Amino acid sequence: MAYTALYRRFRPITFGDLVGQQHISATLSNAVRRNNVTHAYLFCGPRGTGKTSTAKILARAVNCLALRPDGDPCGECEACKRILGGETLDILEIDAASNRGIDEIRDLRERVKYSSAQEKYKVYIIDEVHMLTGDAFNALLKTLEEPPAHVIFILATTEPHSIPLTVLSRCQRFDFHRIALADIISRLKEIVETENLNADEDALILIAKKSEGGLRDAVNLLDQCGSFSADCITVKTVEAVLGMVDAQFIAAMARAVALGDLPTVLAAVEELSASGFDLRQFLHDLAAYLRALLLERISANQSKAPTWVRQLPAERILSILQTLGDTDNRLRYSLQPRITLELALIQATGMPKEANRVDPDKVVVSENAQRRSELVRKEEPLKVKTDGIKEISKEEVIPDASVTIEKKQSPSAKKEAVPQPKEQRAEYHEDKQKTTSAVVQEKSPQVETQQQKSSGLTVDLVLEEWPKIMKEIQKTNMSTFAFLELAKPVSLQGKKLVLEFPAGSDLYLKTICTKPKHKNLVEEILHKHFPMDLFVEGFLGANPPQTQQEETTKPEQQYSLFDQ
Repeated sequence: MAYTALYRRFRPITFGDLVGQQHISATLSNAVRRNNVTHAYLFCGPRGTGKTSTAKILARAVNCLALRPDGDPCGECEACKRILGGETLDILEIDAASNRGIDEIRDLRERVKYSSAQEKYKVYIIDEVHMLTGDAFNALLKTLEEPPAHVIFILATTEPHSIPLTVLSRCQRFDFHRIALADIISRLKEIVETENLNADEDALILIAKKSEGGLRDAVNLLDQCGSFSADCITVKTVEAVLGMVDAQFIAAMARAVALGDLPTVLAAVEELSASGFDLRQFLHDLAAYLRALLLERISANQSKAPTWVRQLPAERILSILQTLGDTDNRLRYSLQPRITLELALIQATGMPKEANRVDPDKVVVSENAQRRSELVRKEEPLKVKTDGIKEISKEEVIPDASVTIEKKQSPSAKKEAVPQPKEQRAEYHEDKQKTTSAVVQEKSPQVETQQQKSSGLTVDLVLEEWPKIMKEIQKTNMSTFAFLELAKPVSLQGKKLVLEFPAGSDLYLKTICTKPKHKNLVEEILHKHFPMDLFVEGFLGANPPQTQQEETTKPEQQYSLFDQ
């Protein structure tokens, strides 16, 4: 005889055998015992929690010829034996996933008119009922509301939200819960003892945790581990079957990510990929370990947590968990899971954001200083002689690049060699700003810097508003949000907001910075949040864009517009 899987051999056959669903077993057994069985039931809940098993128990109970006092089927009468052996014509299991059309439901509607052949009730168990089409549901409605007295419908689904309300209102609904960890462990111990298997308790606990509340998944995994290990089922056995990474490796990786040790993190991903481990399973294990650390960190008694965890802010661990949670969905459908995982871990370490942060004030000072030095080096020193006044060099006459630009624009400015008071220079500069074209304003970093300083805008203020900006972009255009999600503002150079994209995300950078649809949307929303127009620019990884220092290497070309 062919081998029968453990989950089929240990499927519950009475209401008392159901694990973790006492609220359902008690209700149904009382209804059968009091003869209060209704015409339609809806069983909904996660996979492996007993929906189909309960439906079969109910089908036997309503047809049992020697019902027990507690409402359980006896299992010994002819009706129970026929139903258990699958030899009856009156208990029909229908898979709605493969019989989802209106023609199949019309055929069912015609068959329910005939009385049962052998049993008291004809029971239709429709599994995965949410897969029926809209027309099929409509065809089922009238029969489901007022079926013949000898017919009972039991609908089972994992997605009750996909079922029309008109169908839900015609059924008694029972919600199956995920089974508690202790109940699953207890059931596994019973199976191990019955089957004479050797299994460590820690291994059973790990199996129960990995089943995520589904008893069928737990029994299946136990069956698989028993086939893998001929001697004893240990934690190592379960880890090998599931493709899990060693717990010490997970702990070391969590520490490296939390402390920002990027080289160690990247080396570990390389090792995982080379060893052939399931990267998504690794992500789940890492998140579970960090969750445990977070709970220890915020608990009243932190003595069990490692020293480095106690010294780490709880917000830091929470931030890493949020990053890993967002990555899980992307990793599921990623064509390059290793790159997706690496980007997530790089982001979780926080290294790019800290390593490439640029102080905008220092950038502006550096640009102005470079402009002055280039102008002085490229042109001959200018000496101006005045009566009673010492000779003044050009470097003293031109304190900054903006005055130099004005001097080239206005011929009269060449005659004024004596430095003007600061108040007069400010008034003169303000007048020139009103008459200068838009092109001149874009080419003058000093003008942009004054606008920036007058508005009080810094990159730190941009970073504070960035979550709100991203949220507004997400509401406006999800596609733009997806391409901009990995970017981080790192500096503010005049009106240019410089964004850093992780290495390997060339497509994201090109889309945001070159596609008008996405670029204009980002700049429009930035303008709503800040008092000045900002233009976005980006770079990859540790390759920041060349500042305006390179432009000053050819001052004649740079200031050609002002000479016209």
